[in-house]
Amino acid sequence: MPSSYLPFSPWLLALMLAAFCAALEAWLSGPKPFRFLASPKQPRWALPIWGWMIVGGAFYVIMTYGAAAMLQARQQGLVALVMIIAVMVTDGVWNYLLFRYRRLDWAYCW
Repeated sequence: MPSSYLPFSPWLLALMLAAFCAALEAWLSGPKPFRFLASPKQPRWALPIWGWMIVGGAFYVIMTYGAAAMLQARQQGLVALVMIIAVMVTDGVWNYLLFRYRRLDWAYCW
């Protein structure tokens, strides 16, 4: 078996990785994150909830594309793949701090 062998296609692995990180983010966010997001006074130019959903969807599309590209690059893309995973996990931790723990200051510092 060659060292560059992948048991699944890079796109399928990237999609599974992004889905896992999205599920982790949703779990870390707690039961009703959008209720908390709507609770502070927002400026008129702030994104509505559906706008944040589009931003989140675009984030995971970009991360999936990046992860698939790094998986296709095999060994040369390993460091970048680890960094992509770190960004997705860090996003989940940020959601934990903001939505579940309700610490805007800690989330900002994170």
